[in-house]
Amino acid sequence: MKKIVASAITIIMILTLCTAAFAQAPNTNPGNGVKREEVKAKVPEAQGKLQEYKPQLDQIKENRKTIKSQEQEIRKLSQQIKSTIEEMIKNGENPDEATIDQLDELLDEINSHRQELAGTLGKIRIEELRMIQNRKEQGWDAFEENLNNIIEIQNTRIGEQKQIIEGLNEILQLL
Repeated sequence: MKKIVASAITIIMILTLCTAAFAQAPNTNPGNGVKREEVKAKVPEAQGKLQEYKPQLDQIKENRKTIKSQEQEIRKLSQQIKSTIEEMIKNGENPDEATIDQLDELLDEINSHRQELAGTLGKIRIEELRMIQNRKEQGWDAFEENLNNIIEIQNTRIGEQKQIIEGLNEILQLL
């Protein structure tokens, strides 16, 4: 009997603790002191401003697609070169000295373009974070500057990737 009473008291205590954990004090300051009407009044203005920047936002999306497709092409070409070299090794074929010199030059060019690409890593994300902050603060001039910086960085990446693709295609032709 004592075990049953002790179990019942334990269950009651657990249930009362659970309900207390879910109870919240009423929120007396929703939105950190910003009134709902103020927020609703600012939304159309912000949406209108964002519409002004739609061409730039669309350009960023298009550039992102281009960068992704170029990355895939670089992977594909690199794999083709690897397969070609493996086939040459298997067949016992060796390129002549002039071809080796050309390959070395192309590889140096490709590596310099890859270093340029590596230098842009993270810059887009930093600009995106700044852009989000400026949008929240409604700093529209800074927001536009962030958009333009992102586009510039993307164009740099696209150009470097094109150079890498051209170099990889030249290597394939030499092999």
